[in-house]
Amino acid sequence: MGVGERFYGSNDRFSITHRHRHSNFSASYEKTLTTSRALREEDVFLLVTDSQGSPIYDDIGQPLILTSTATTLTRSPIINESFKLGYRLQGRRSSIGVDASESKQLRTEDNLSSVFSDISLSGNRTLSRDTTLNGRVTYRERTADSGSEALGSDSESWIYTLGLSRDLGSKSTLSFNYTYTDRRSDDENNEYKENRIIATIRVNF
Repeated sequence: MGVGERFYGSNDRFSITHRHRHSNFSASYEKTLTTSRALREEDVFLLVTDSQGSPIYDDIGQPLILTSTATTLTRSPIINESFKLGYRLQGRRSSIGVDASESKQLRTEDNLSSVFSDISLSGNRTLSRDTTLNGRVTYRERTADSGSEALGSDSESWIYTLGLSRDLGSKSTLSFNYTYTDRRSDDENNEYKENRIIATIRVNF
C-alpha cells in the first residue's frame, strides 16, 4: 500500500493477495501517469493463441489469458486509474476462476476520459485421466465521454469459449475449441458476431 502526491494529483496504490487452502484471492489499485503505448504492453484477461489461432493451455488445461490492455490512441500522457480483482478455487477435478478489471483513463491534452471494463468467469473440469473440459465467459465494456470522435464509440462484447482436450499419448494432445463473440457498438460499422471452431493436434518432441 502507498499514498502520495504528484503534479497530476494523488498517487495512491495498494495490492493484496490471500491464499487459503485451495483458494486464492487478489486485488490491486493503482493511479499512475502513463502513455497509451505503455498501457498496450500490460496484461489483462484475454485468450492467448498460438500461430495457428489455437488457445494455449496451462498445466491444468486452463486457457492462458494474456494480452494488451485496451486504450485510446494518443501521444498525450494518460492518467490511469486501474483496479483488478481475481479469485481462484481449485478442487480435485475442477477449478473455477473470476477475474475483473477496470481502467479509467484521462487524457491530459483535453481532459477527456474513457473507461474500459472486463469481467470473466472461467471453469475447468477433468472428465477422465486424459480428457479435460474448459469454458470461459467474458463481458467487455468500453465507455467514453460524449462529443469526441477521438475516443471512439461506446461498445460492449460478450465472448463465450468452450473447449475439450484429450491426450492421445504421452506426447500428443487433440483439442476442439469453440468461441462465439457478440460485439455491439454505438457505431454500426463496429458491430459484429463471430463463430469460430478450431481443432488442434499438438505433438511434443
